Amino acid sequence: MKSLLILGALVLSLVTAVEARPRPTEDTSWKDLGRDSRVVFSLPQFQLSYGYFIRAGGVCIDGEMLRSIRTYKKCVETRGRNDRCVKYQTVRPSKPMTGTRSVCVRHRGGDNGDCAEYRDIPYSIDSNYEVSVYQRIGRQGDDNQGRLLFKKDFTLATCN
Repeated sequence: MKSLLILGALVLSLVTAVEARPRPTEDTSWKDLGRDSRVVFSLPQFQLSYGYFIRAGGVCIDGEMLRSIRTYKKCVETRGRNDRCVKYQTVRPSKPMTGTRSVCVRHRGGDNGDCAEYRDIPYSIDSNYEVSVYQRIGRQGDDNQGRLLFKKDFTLATCN
């Protein structure tokens, strides 16, 4: 009976401690927001070289290039029936901050058909973004967003 009372008091103190945390605001750091299970937000994502898609927190600006902060192992040679990788190369995905990209402007046989015409269009990657931060609905791990809490500016870091 005594241990049940102690367990109940421990649970109550933990619930009180969680509720006592200050509510996140626009002044809360991105690092702290990323650790806060009460909020949901989505940073921009970029398609870099070697086919990598990396969120804004994992890239930095290096002169006129956007590049990954960390390196990745990329398979450069496979063998066997199962295409087992036998040789890797260390890569740091990147992309110019401005340039042109080829997009399909006309399809054959509807939107799901083959592309009949491509056109180069200019692009420019911004270094500042306004990110919406929402209250999380449901359990941690669910990204179900509730009401908007605030909007916060995110600036891409400069590489060291």
